[in-house]
Amino acid sequence: MRVFIAALIPTEVKLAMKSYVESIKPLWEGVRWESYEKFHLTLKFLGEVDESNLSLVEKTLRLGVQGVSPASERSGLLRRAQAKLSAASRIRHHE
Repeated sequence: MRVFIAALIPTEVKLAMKSYVESIKPLWEGVRWESYEKFHLTLKFLGEVDESNLSLVEKTLRLGVQGVSPASERSGLLRRAQAKLSAASRIRHHE
C-alpha cells in the first residue's frame, strides 16, 4: 500500500482553501479535485510499504517526534495546525 507522512490542517484553514479551490476550478478543466476533508500537507512520501511493516513505521515515527512540539509560533500556516505525523491513518490503497 502507498504510505505517506502528513501534517493535518485545521478545519478553518481547510475551509479557506476550499473556497479558493472553488474559485479556480473553472480555470482548470479536466482536473480531478480532492474533497477539502482530505486536504493535508505531505511531509514525506514513503511509497509502497508492506502492510506487515506499518506498525514498525508508526513506532519509528513516534520515537522520532517524541518531545518535539507539534508546531512552533514561527511556522506560518501550521501555527495553529497542531500538526501530527500520521502514517497508518493516512494510508491509501494503491488503485
